[in-house]
Amino acid sequence: MKVVFLSDAHLKRSTDERYGLLVRFLTELGEGRIRSLAGDEKTVRVNAAIDDLYILGDFFDFWFCRPDRIYPEFQPVIRRLVQLRQSGVRIHLFEGNHDFFMREYFNGILGMDVIEESAAIELDSSRVFVAHGDTLDRTNVFYLTLRKVLRSRIFYHFQRLMPAS
Repeated sequence: MKVVFLSDAHLKRSTDERYGLLVRFLTELGEGRIRSLAGDEKTVRVNAAIDDLYILGDFFDFWFCRPDRIYPEFQPVIRRLVQLRQSGVRIHLFEGNHDFFMREYFNGILGMDVIEESAAIELDSSRVFVAHGDTLDRTNVFYLTLRKVLRSRIFYHFQRLMPAS
């Protein structure tokens, strides 16, 4: 089983260098090539098709949406994710502290697996705990309370009234 983990991309604008690198990386994953985003540009593994992509939160710097109103800057990277999924890669999208309320669009419309908190996954013969990590510090009562408010049903309905751009 070949798996790629990606975390904290904090995508904002399609003109940002990091955004372009990530779109290229996702394109190459779909083509069965893996290139390190952090290492030597010359290091490319060909015929390295993956089975699963785990996005461990904060993929977007800020995500609120209604299925009919997606922030236009995110369309190119969303198209790449859809193409990757159509090529047979299973995509598991964990919500972070910058992107939440993702299930309706990414699971309901695009058919991707969305995990709101954490998950225990099987990798070969090992069981692995996977999470964004923003809730690991249980002593940060202020943040945990704020997080609970921001993820409440009332706040969910409020954010749906806001424009997409």
